[in-house]
Amino acid sequence: MKFSAIFAIVALICVFGDRTAAQDKKPNIILIVTDDQRADTLAYMPKLNELLVQRGTSFTNAIITTPTCCPSRATILTGQYAHNHGVRQNEKEFTRELDKRDSQTLATWLKTGGYKTGLIGKYLNGYSFGYIPPGWDTFQAFGKRHYYNYKLSNFIDGVLKDPLIYGSAEADYSTDVLAVKAVDFIKSADNGDEPFFLMWTPNAPHRPAVPARRHEQAFADLAPHRPSSFNVSDKGFWDRKWWSKGGRTLSANRIAKIDALRKSMLQALLAVDEAVEKIVDTLITINKLENTVIIFLSDNGFHWGEHQITDKRSPYDESIRVGMVVFDGRNQTKRTNDALVANIDLAPTILDYAGLKTPNNVDGVSLLPLLSGEQAQLRNHVLIQIFPETFASTSNAFIGVRGANSVYFERDGVIWASKEYFDMTKDPHQLKNLVTDSEFEGDVAAHKAALNHLRSCAGASCNETPKAELQPVAADAKPPS
Repeated sequence: MKFSAIFAIVALICVFGDRTAAQDKKPNIILIVTDDQRADTLAYMPKLNELLVQRGTSFTNAIITTPTCCPSRATILTGQYAHNHGVRQNEKEFTRELDKRDSQTLATWLKTGGYKTGLIGKYLNGYSFGYIPPGWDTFQAFGKRHYYNYKLSNFIDGVLKDPLIYGSAEADYSTDVLAVKAVDFIKSADNGDEPFFLMWTPNAPHRPAVPARRHEQAFADLAPHRPSSFNVSDKGFWDRKWWSKGGRTLSANRIAKIDALRKSMLQALLAVDEAVEKIVDTLITINKLENTVIIFLSDNGFHWGEHQITDKRSPYDESIRVGMVVFDGRNQTKRTNDALVANIDLAPTILDYAGLKTPNNVDGVSLLPLLSGEQAQLRNHVLIQIFPETFASTSNAFIGVRGANSVYFERDGVIWASKEYFDMTKDPHQLKNLVTDSEFEGDVAAHKAALNHLRSCAGASCNETPKAELQPVAADAKPPS
């Protein structure tokens, strides 16, 4: 055989060998979790759309199982419903529940699996300096999260130093500071052979939603947000909810404040958008983008006056449905997936990406089949819940289930009972309660059966479908717009 032919064969073996090695190499994983960001606000982030949405999978029916900060973030870290991980509200006595269980989180699982791990930004409300949850190599978390005048814990590469203190200067704007720290973490990970996991969690766009000073004039001509559910005053579920003040309609002054809050939330997201670009550019510079997975979502949504609400913690889609995008640098293909997915699925998905086994006590399932292009429903229903508060008579507590295009829920922990069922194929804004409509009696019964099954489920049983719940999923089913 001629030398040139032998050289060509050897060269081909090397090329294909390198490709195989690259495919077998564990990917870097970046999980970006914003705070109170609605699903429809991703459209106002041009860099995110160009860099991630246009090259990744957008899940249009992504549900937050307990739509408030701490329970949702604990679910993301553990892959468990709140009734299993114990973090049921934002108060310190509940956030401490994760401290009892945090030897089993994404951080510890990935650290054991050979990953360098880092959290930069918000951990849980009420985080106290000095305590470093297990599994994190770098942990730079807010005490009280703010846009200016805040502190960050300072634990880097296993060394704990005094907290970092920031003031009110333009350079202290927290989203920008956290972006720089994310870039530093990524660059430092480039020094070793181990893959990295970064959880980047800015405060934006949580109210008071202070934008960076360079963005204070953005969206000057923003049109008012007035969907058909805006300022609805006859929602039986909320008649005695503290923020709806007995069912009274929103005043003109209140509406003006909602419009101002909406604008400032969108402005605050622009710095997050720029941070996404910085992260991607850094990955390109160090030649790691093509072996990095980036997942973007929020801990919950938010109401801008729909159903008279200006908060989260509701069973309506403005609160429980978020925008979720998964970019895989090894397969940069734009896809849209309508399957019913939830924040319980993030941990098993990330573990699957890392080639690690998902623990038996995880309630969610891996989304990798859907991320490879499969169009199918993984489940018929997902549990949604806000737990009763101290003063039950004013509680916004509910428990229910979200289907692919439907939702059923009940008030929880109060004397009076109120139940609602919505078919969102015809009623996307959830205005017509069908719970007593005889035409939907079977559908309501199926949702009740699912609720009874899921309310105390654990592990694999959370994805088993009770017989009373079984129903076909339409091939052309679409989530609400």
